[in-house]
Amino acid sequence: MNTRIIPALLGALLFSGVAEAAPSIYPVDTARFLGGSRFDFKVEFDGELAEKDAKVLINGQDAKAVLGAKPEFIAKEKGADASALLLRGASLKPGQYKVTVESPTGKASANWDVYGTPDKPVAKNVILLIADGLSMGHRTSARLMSKGVTNGMYNGKLSMDTLPYTAMLGTCSVDSIAADSANTASAYMTGHKSSVNALGVYADRTPDSLDDPKQETIAELLRRTTGKSIGVVSDAEIEDATPASVVGHTRRRADKAEIVDMFYSVKPDVIIGGGSAYFLPQNVPGSKRKDDKNYVEMFQKEGYALATSNTELSKAVKGNPDKLLGLFHTGNMDGVLDRKFLKKGTVSKFPDQPDLTDSMRAALSVLSKNPEGFFLMLEAGLVDKYSHPLDWERAVYDTIMFDKVVAIAQEFCDKNPDTLLIVTTDRMSAFDVIMNEPVPYKGVILNQITLFWMKKFAHLVKNHLIESDVDKFPAALAPYREELEGRSVLVKKAKPLPVECIVRGYITGSGWKDYKATGSVCGYKLPEGLLESARLEQPLFTPSTKAELGEHDENISTARAAEILGKDIAGQIENIALALFKEGRAWAESRGIIIADTKFEFGMVDGELILIDEVLTPDSSRFWPAEGYKAGQSQPSFDKQYLRDWLSGQPWDKTPPPPALPKEVVEATQNKYLEAYRILTGSELAL
Repeated sequence: MNTRIIPALLGALLFSGVAEAAPSIYPVDTARFLGGSRFDFKVEFDGELAEKDAKVLINGQDAKAVLGAKPEFIAKEKGADASALLLRGASLKPGQYKVTVESPTGKASANWDVYGTPDKPVAKNVILLIADGLSMGHRTSARLMSKGVTNGMYNGKLSMDTLPYTAMLGTCSVDSIAADSANTASAYMTGHKSSVNALGVYADRTPDSLDDPKQETIAELLRRTTGKSIGVVSDAEIEDATPASVVGHTRRRADKAEIVDMFYSVKPDVIIGGGSAYFLPQNVPGSKRKDDKNYVEMFQKEGYALATSNTELSKAVKGNPDKLLGLFHTGNMDGVLDRKFLKKGTVSKFPDQPDLTDSMRAALSVLSKNPEGFFLMLEAGLVDKYSHPLDWERAVYDTIMFDKVVAIAQEFCDKNPDTLLIVTTDRMSAFDVIMNEPVPYKGVILNQITLFWMKKFAHLVKNHLIESDVDKFPAALAPYREELEGRSVLVKKAKPLPVECIVRGYITGSGWKDYKATGSVCGYKLPEGLLESARLEQPLFTPSTKAELGEHDENISTARAAEILGKDIAGQIENIALALFKEGRAWAESRGIIIADTKFEFGMVDGELILIDEVLTPDSSRFWPAEGYKAGQSQPSFDKQYLRDWLSGQPWDKTPPPPALPKEVVEATQNKYLEAYRILTGSELAL
């Protein structure tokens, strides 16, 4: 029987070989990808042809009409001796699309499903944890080793076991049923399938591994469309397949030097792993580059804090950086078993490598600073590295370490909903220097004054307040009720605007100094002959930049504020700040207090401008008693100015450390703050 089937099969194969060769279409048939994401559209013809003979339709229309641009016609593609059409950076709205291609050399078609997403994001932060090569066998072994067994039952669960959903996901590439780490991770990061060894591209027929049709990665999409931070963490080489998939576009996953170029192009805010050999110029021992580029220095010039050991990583995180580059090995890092117990592998050469848990905590510390949220991909790459040679002991140890990372991610999610707890402390600062002595109950006073004003100003602008009653705070905060009472609020997480909104109703402080020297205040030309503390005919909006702790704010023009914020937002905050000041001033004057000047802060939540931070407090404003006011002199105050005046009389250069505050100065400052509260609100604080 077999002797009859074989010739029949051969005949079928030979017969099929005479058929026309179909053109190749990228994205491929059955591709499913995100609407608005970018991709390279390409058609490869089997032979040379004239442009007029290449007919490409999408949903029955000319491709140009649907894609918004005409694909380039390549009469003879390099290395192929055949024609092609190519359009870089195409994009489509959600919907169903059918591509049909006709030419003298053959016909082809492809169907695409382009899906959309909700207008409002479901998640603010996304943490994607990948244990490369992880199987049920790894999980079972990890559970046995870490939890133990009693009477045939596990003594506990892995953190992975407690996740609410579990699914089996099948992976394959467009050219093979058996996928590798590259095209599997690439599918996660682009939404498109690819070929074995390929990252972020459809593998075409050209010899250049870097010019294939690209698929936009999630990092590129986030950079282009959002303000979210991006993190990439691995214990393998950071240029290895899985971490590279976040930013990479190449037919060859082995293009590691070029992949570092791609990391630099996207600039994830956190990059942690091994593989420093591809960051260093060729003249440095251990380098695997073939050029003189020093990417370590290049990233540092872009503001990245650098760590090359766990000790340095801890120190860098304590420095509260906005960007972090951690490179702890020239190649793949050593696994848990070698680092903690056997001291084998390359541990003697790199003795202070971080655990994956250390890297996870460092990444979360940096990324979570961004009120817009973040995307973090962390890979336990060594699980796969050790499984290839069947090194089960090392693979299972690293599986257990990965499970600890899962636990950290769970804890982070539990502690970080979309709300923020603000606690107002008794800490005191002046001239941008923090005093060593607190002012008792100052935090309570400021918090209660702010709540008073936010309620009064609710008709003018929305604010970030969610709840001020500690009894209605999340249950997890109940043990801290006493400490939080009166001085804490739950607020919406906002993206603060990088400009402070200062409104001046009287000429005093730095404004008086500027006027005496130039006749102007923050660019506003004022009439001659004004006296110190004189009331301005119209309040002035004088924005400033926000300096880092220990630095000084810088006054800027309204034009500069518009450059920083955009004309519309700058106009909005100026109008709102002036309206808040005028209404607040009128109320205060009716109670016997002059508000000489103040500072407001604004932020954005879901595209809406809101009032944030403290409002018209003795810390952010100058409060003068109306009784006895007289222009031409400095004024007594109910605010921080008393402390500033005392400090100005000390032999101090306004740099840390500050002079010690006498008890009487602390008490006098507290009394002035309390008096301001009593006068403005008409009530007493029960301290």
